[in-house]
Amino acid sequence: MKTEEVRKMSNSSLVNYIAWSPNTDPRDGTKITDITVHHMAGNLSVETCGSVFRSRPASAHYGIGSDGRVGQYVDEARAAWANGNLASNKRSVTIEVANNEIGGNWHVSDTALNKCIDLVTDICKRNGIKKLVYTGTTSGNLTAHFMFQATACPGPYLKSKLPFIASEVTKRLGGDTPAPSKLVVDGLFGELSTMKLQKVLGMTQDGWVGGQTNTVKPYLMNWTTIRYNDGYKGSTTIKKLQNLVKSYNPGTIDGLCGKQTVTALQKFLNAKGFDVKGVDGYFGSNTAKAFQRYLNAL
Repeated sequence: MKTEEVRKMSNSSLVNYIAWSPNTDPRDGTKITDITVHHMAGNLSVETCGSVFRSRPASAHYGIGSDGRVGQYVDEARAAWANGNLASNKRSVTIEVANNEIGGNWHVSDTALNKCIDLVTDICKRNGIKKLVYTGTTSGNLTAHFMFQATACPGPYLKSKLPFIASEVTKRLGGDTPAPSKLVVDGLFGELSTMKLQKVLGMTQDGWVGGQTNTVKPYLMNWTTIRYNDGYKGSTTIKKLQNLVKSYNPGTIDGLCGKQTVTALQKFLNAKGFDVKGVDGYFGSNTAKAFQRYLNAL
């Protein structure tokens, strides 16, 4: 069988551009079980990313541009030079995602995020991966660069979206993502933490916080699992949360989680013995970690 025919059988049909990198290793019979997500640390096109992997001793299987185009640089039949860990490289398919914000939270576009979910779903289906799990450690099969090397990759924004990616892909594979019994206390209050909160509150565990994007976003940061900047998404979870902390909140139960509600939550957590390191109305890492510890104690 010709090489190109093998490549067509083993790789994604979502690819728009191919630039094969010389930086690969054999898998040596290792089965593909993991997906590893990286960010490009720049707003690179798939063509530019391919040029980088031809000129530097690094590579990934796929790259996704901010425009949603997909590039391929390593055949899935081989291991890429991506994770800084040979064993992980051999069992992983690796993806580089472009950033449409340089610095800060290293944001990625909604288009790139959507395409990442499409691509990961496709990889899982073709490789017999029935469920995608993100735990924040290498115990899950959705992993990230920081788990293998001392790096911030894939950046704060994409890191906060990894639970959402795992959940969405698992749904498309025909499964579901139950709320974990214990959360990773990492200060990134994403979809799994939200589902845990919803479980505690006796709600449907859909991972959606609710509220209005422009109201929630400045205060809840990575807690928000509002997937796109598309406005109102409902407020049931926020209202339940406001009910939980209402003795500390003189405001109304309106489903809009602004500074007043976060301040009430911080006072509530402090009273329960989970120090938020300062009551300031800002849902930062310390408040998120305290909230995760509180939920783990229930």
